[in-house]
Amino acid sequence: MRRPLIGVSIGGNTVEEFPSGFYLATQAGFHTVTVRLLYPAESEAGSVGDAITVSLSTGDKSDLYFTGVIYSAAPHGKYRELLLADGYKKLCGTDFATAYRKEKAASILEDILGAAGIAEKSVTCPDVELARFSTQTIPARMCIDLLIDALKEHGAEGLVYFFDEKDVFHFGTVADTGKNEGEAETFEIGKNITRSGSGWIEVLPRPIRHSREVTVNGKTLFTTRTDLTVSRSSSRLVLYLREAV
Repeated sequence: MRRPLIGVSIGGNTVEEFPSGFYLATQAGFHTVTVRLLYPAESEAGSVGDAITVSLSTGDKSDLYFTGVIYSAAPHGKYRELLLADGYKKLCGTDFATAYRKEKAASILEDILGAAGIAEKSVTCPDVELARFSTQTIPARMCIDLLIDALKEHGAEGLVYFFDEKDVFHFGTVADTGKNEGEAETFEIGKNITRSGSGWIEVLPRPIRHSREVTVNGKTLFTTRTDLTVSRSSSRLVLYLREAV
């Protein structure tokens, strides 16, 4: 398998300059991802606020890995480092106040997302009417956290939220929309696992994030964390795993 090529689009335009590296980490229970994109120090690629997508391709196959914006662009040693953010940045940067009585949780969530300008979503919200839900003016992300706390008091457990590779907002549990989607992936020692240890395997890059079921040596497991590295010297994806529920 050839080394993956990093494809970058900034502001809707393909960047012809080849990046020096791409790093993406995801973790179940965390609302956002950690993403770094490196170019040579002399590069002028990307500015703060630019929309950006990153894909990886090998041969004729290309997979989208990230959609979001650039929130930092600065020299870092011999590189120009772009730090990227998904839609969670909108939830952090939008202040919102709530004052609801006898309102459905789904309607409250819809209002919060609307205020933050988040339109693309995949949501499964418990059918719960809250007698009272009110907050001072706080970041939208905190409103969602408090809403989840309120739903716990009504017996709703396991609710999470995050953004996927298309920057689509997910809300729910791992039994519905609170998980990342993707093709079934199967890994076997001696075939496509390059290294392994207790609770983890290393494979060649694939579009896998947290909360995915994968088959490893015939056993169904759940990805709790993923660490992707693609550079001119190495390309790998490390999957941290636990038994699927």
